[in-house]
Amino acid sequence: MIQVIMLSRLGLSGIKRLQTDIMLSCFRHLVVYYLFVVVFVVQYQLIKCIIMKRVTKVEILHYVKEHFEKNPRALYYPSSNNDKDSVSCSYLTEEGHRCAHSICLTDIALKIMQQKCLINHGCDDVIEALGDIIHKPKFRGHSPEFWTDIQHFHDKGEFWEEKDSKGNSLTEFGQKRFQELLTKHHNGS
Repeated sequence: MIQVIMLSRLGLSGIKRLQTDIMLSCFRHLVVYYLFVVVFVVQYQLIKCIIMKRVTKVEILHYVKEHFEKNPRALYYPSSNNDKDSVSCSYLTEEGHRCAHSICLTDIALKIMQQKCLINHGCDDVIEALGDIIHKPKFRGHSPEFWTDIQHFHDKGEFWEEKDSKGNSLTEFGQKRFQELLTKHHNGS
């Protein structure tokens, strides 16, 4: 009742001024809220980029090379005589060694692959079957063809020489192939 009496004392021009003031106040609040949301989204994206930095193809190539200089390659011998000519790659060996592609996979993805009998399939088949989500977040966003290049680099025995039970070194062919892969994937993200 008091509000009605106060509004009637303002008159028509006063009510219009009051409406304008209320609208301006609401508009200011909306602008502040909008700016808050924009700042929050930008900060979130920056934090996400910092925390979840995705690595480039060249960085992955170096990561794979360095990994296998310190660790055995994941190999198994289909024949019982451990013939080096009949060696094959395995995503995960009984000893826990991983191949070049599987060192970039999540542990859950590797378990799913074991359950689905995908362990001895090519990485392009695995990515097609399960999607890019199988990779650790920082390794996502690269094509199956890139992962196939990585896997073939790991698989070819002529590229690697076993130093000892803990690692490998690149052969002359391996160093040449590594440089070719760096050149091929240099401009790729």
